[in-house]
Amino acid sequence: MNGGICGALIAMNTVFILIAAYFLFKESLNKVKLVSIGCLITSVILVSLFTPSYSDVVSSLPSVAGTGVDNTISDSLSE
Repeated sequence: MNGGICGALIAMNTVFILIAAYFLFKESLNKVKLVSIGCLITSVILVSLFTPSYSDVVSSLPSVAGTGVDNTISDSLSE
């Protein structure tokens, strides 16, 4: 899984805590809390939609074949 997506999901911890506090402890959700929940959910969606896949990143690496540079690193990445 992409590191950006993992970070965004970890940030969603705040949303889960706010929802649990609302139902378990009857905590009030004001406009600021609701807007922050919306921003966090939107950021997770945007990161997951516009993050390139691992294969796209590896295929965009420049080829070092025939240049005398050791190619073992890029070979192991593409496997």
